[in-house]
Formats: sequence, structure tokens, C-alpha cells
Amino acid sequence: MLAVLDIALHEDAGPVSRKDIAARQQLPSDYVEQILVRLRRADIVTSTRGPHGGYRLSRASSAISALEVLDAAEEQLEPATCVGDKAGSCSRSGSCASHLLWDELTNRVSEYLRSVTLAMLLERHRLLERGDRPVSFA
Repeated sequence: MLAVLDIALHEDAGPVSRKDIAARQQLPSDYVEQILVRLRRADIVTSTRGPHGGYRLSRASSAISALEVLDAAEEQLEPATCVGDKAGSCSRSGSCASHLLWDELTNRVSEYLRSVTLAMLLERHRLLERGDRPVSFA
């Protein structure tokens, strides 16, 4: 999420380099590269090669959801090992009240992340930069 936000904040000056993202976000450059490859494959960012190359958003920030970014980066959202892709590996998944709780929580988190766009996150960032307290996304 930090890499995408960084690109959105700085792309007005041209493509944003992986090294600049890594430096500003205090992340290992190799890790940022892995994430950017995933984001490019998911058509969230585009890349340009060369000395003035780098990354840009592939579409408007209002058309990119937080869930889409996290899915592309292959971040796991499930709060327990018995929900999501791993539900079939739990022998109690059809008869466990705890499983129902975690499954519902996972669904609500996904709904929430789907409702939050990159544009909304950028607006929140700008409010924080000004010292204002942003309101909830909900």
C-alpha cells in the first residue's frame, strides 16, 4: 500500500523510481521491486524503462481499491487459518461456530477494503500533512 500511495503522491513529476519509493518509505529496494512486479501484473501500475523511467498508476486513483492493491501484493487478510483459501483444510469448517465468526469477519474486512479507494487514502494523507484529523472512511 505504501508503494502505491508513494507513486500516486509523486507521479505528477513523472514516473516514480523504485529506489525513490524504497528510500522515502524506508523499505528494502528488493522488496519494493517484488511488490511493483505484482502491482504491474495486476494492472495497478505501469512501468517505463530507461534513465527517466519508473512507475505510474495505470488508471485514476478513484478506480483503484485498497482491496485490489492488497490482493495484487498477495497480502493475506484472513484472521485465522480456517478461512479463505485455507477453509478446505480445516476438518471443522462446516460445524464450527468459530469458523463462522472468522469467515464473516473476513467478508466484512474485504467489503470495507473494497469501498476504500486510493483517492480516499490520498485525501486522508493530505489532511494528515496539514495537521488535520481525517474522518473515518465509513
